[in-house]
Amino acid sequence: MKLHLKKQCCFFLVLLCYGWIQSQPNDSKATKLVDELLLSMGGKDLWANTQSLHLTERLWSNQVSEEIRQEVWRNLKTPATRIHMSSLSFDRTRAWDTIQGWGVLETGKFYKFDVERVKNEVLSWERDLYTICSKLAQQDPEIVAKIKGETSIEIYDSQKGLLCTIELSSSGAPIKWTPKDAELGDSFIYGPLKQFGAYWMPKWWTTDNGHWQFEFVSVSGSFDLPKISFSPSKE
Repeated sequence: MKLHLKKQCCFFLVLLCYGWIQSQPNDSKATKLVDELLLSMGGKDLWANTQSLHLTERLWSNQVSEEIRQEVWRNLKTPATRIHMSSLSFDRTRAWDTIQGWGVLETGKFYKFDVERVKNEVLSWERDLYTICSKLAQQDPEIVAKIKGETSIEIYDSQKGLLCTIELSSSGAPIKWTPKDAELGDSFIYGPLKQFGAYWMPKWWTTDNGHWQFEFVSVSGSFDLPKISFSPSKE
C-alpha cells in the first residue's frame, strides 16, 4: 500500500513539474535565439503578418529516378495545406484541413483521408518550421521556447507538450529541425538561406537520411488567407 502511494505521489510530482515547465515564459537565452531565427528569415513583423505561403519546389527521392515538381499552398493561421506534385510519369493533387483530406491520382481516381491521416497531417502542420515561425512572431501564448544546449531551442505547446527542436547557426539561421520523436517523421537538415522577395528561406533541405532532397524554386507570402479551395467539392 505504501509503495503504491509512493508511486502515485511520484507520478503526480512529475505531472506538476511538467506543467510548471510548460507554463513558464520563454527564458532570455531562448528569446534571443527566437529573435535571431525570425530576423534571419525576414523579420518578426513579416512572419507575424504572413497569413499564407505559396511555394514551388524541386524534389528528388531515392525511390523515384526523375525530378519531381511540387507546388504548395500553406495556411499559416489554421491547419490547411494543398499540394500538387508532378513529374514525367505522374501528376497528383492532395489537400486537407482540420475536417477532411482528399487526393486525386494521375488516373483520375479520387480518395479520401481516413481520420488518423487527417490527425497526423494536423500534427505535422503544428510542428512545421514555418508554422512555428508564424506563431513565435505573433507571440502565441500557447507556444513556449526553451533553450537546449547553446544553439538550439525546444518548442512546446502548453497543451500538447514538446513539438520540435530547432538547431540554429551562429547567425541564427535554422540548420536542423527535429520532431518530438522519430515516429512522427524525419528530421530535416537545412542549407544556407536564400532571399525570395521579403523572405529568407533555406535554399535546399534534406531528410537526415538523405532519402528526400528539396530545393525552393519560388516563395511568396500573403497577408491574406490562401485564395484556393481545400475542398474537393470545388475542384
